[in-house]
Amino acid sequence: MKPLSPTSNPPCLSPRDLELFEAVCDGTELAIAWFDAALQLPWCSCRFAEWFPRGLPPTPESEATGWEVAVRATLDDGAVRQSCLRHDCAAGGSRWYRMTCRRWNGGVLAVFADVTLQRHMEDDILRSERLQGLGGVAAGVAHDFNNYLTGILGIAGLLKETLPDDGEEVRMVSRLEGAARAASGLAGQILAYTRDDPEGVGDADLCGCVESIAALLRHTLDPRIEVRTDLRDQAVGVPLPPGRVQQVVMNLCCNARDAMPAGGTLELTVRVHGSRATLRVRDTGMGMTDEVKQRIFDPFFTTKGVGRGTGLGLAMCREIVLAAGGEMRVESTPGEGTLFEIHLPLEGRAEVEVARGGGPVEAAAGEAGGGTILVVDDEPLVRMVAERFLNRGGYTVVTADSGDAALELLRRRGDEIDLVLLDLTMPGKRGPQVVAALRRFLPELPVVITSGYSEQSVTNAAWAQAVQGFLAKPFDRKALMAAVAGALVADR
Repeated sequence: MKPLSPTSNPPCLSPRDLELFEAVCDGTELAIAWFDAALQLPWCSCRFAEWFPRGLPPTPESEATGWEVAVRATLDDGAVRQSCLRHDCAAGGSRWYRMTCRRWNGGVLAVFADVTLQRHMEDDILRSERLQGLGGVAAGVAHDFNNYLTGILGIAGLLKETLPDDGEEVRMVSRLEGAARAASGLAGQILAYTRDDPEGVGDADLCGCVESIAALLRHTLDPRIEVRTDLRDQAVGVPLPPGRVQQVVMNLCCNARDAMPAGGTLELTVRVHGSRATLRVRDTGMGMTDEVKQRIFDPFFTTKGVGRGTGLGLAMCREIVLAAGGEMRVESTPGEGTLFEIHLPLEGRAEVEVARGGGPVEAAAGEAGGGTILVVDDEPLVRMVAERFLNRGGYTVVTADSGDAALELLRRRGDEIDLVLLDLTMPGKRGPQVVAALRRFLPELPVVITSGYSEQSVTNAAWAQAVQGFLAKPFDRKALMAAVAGALVADR
């Protein structure tokens, strides 16, 4: 088909009317075409010829609807109807147009509006919602893993106490403990990555965030991709929430993964120069041309196929870095890989809130205790392990498998209970509801919250002021005894 050009005069319009008509069309960023009863194109506006230089392509037979169907239906019944049209541009990429059809002068007048940006935004919102839902599922699975790992670690610890110190059985149990702790660390990294930190709140240890992402990637990337890290031993504080740092690092690492479909090396390096920190993410992938490199930070620009990328990841990364007073640059050569450098100002405070190496530092366990502890958890294995540990520590233990059962027991025997070890997440009444209820009739009773979620999920909550401690799952005997002893000492 020959390239389109506007005809000199649409039906029923004088040259002067045509000039006014096209001026209005161009001023409103619309393209207009008039189809006759045979679906031929006697006239189109200048903008239509620019957008569709060879006319509208035929709808593939595999698609049930298309522009032809909309035009014919409008010819038949005269109803105004809208449809969405995807058009592959000759220069590459696709654009989306909203087509509005109405019958006019024995044919159909079709008005086209470019809705590509709107379509991308809608797709991004839907993808965000799906990812948010997936993050919630991942967090729930990680929480349940920590519940089961509490039982595995607890039983392993109990077994070790019954075995000779130099036997093969003890070494096997120790290896079991090591595997369970590694699984717990992975679950903790999933929880940290899926947690949504408020924008602009908090400071992150850059090395700690990179280290946690690298550990997660080693479990999830193609084994042909080697992940290397070169980090400082000390914390490197930057003025960004941990979640935002992890978002930037994960996005760059995922891009590096996509650039190495046959494997390669991913290097993560952190350096400090004066008052600034530098994160370097280097891959040995396919690299980029200068043309691509100049556009990688443009919103909606992507070299990935349909459904594999929105073109927003690097744009968001740059906005996060710029908002923190930093800068971001890239070096890349086709066939030689890519290097991203992120420069961030160092946080001025002497201490950074995010600690390296995982969970909170454990307090030393106290001497053999005395008193009665109520253990509340819906997981039988956790209740059993906690009861055995506490019994061996000199405590009397009563248990409840739900919040309602715990409150009923406390109403009857509250004066006998010295401390409540309470699970945060249970069916029925959850931990915060149980705390609020028992404070009405036992305002001074110490409570220690246990959870497979992070400590921040408790300490950042308003109701956390009513509890005396937090114990992360999975826990061992030492951590349990320290948490209980600390809460009882604080209550005295």
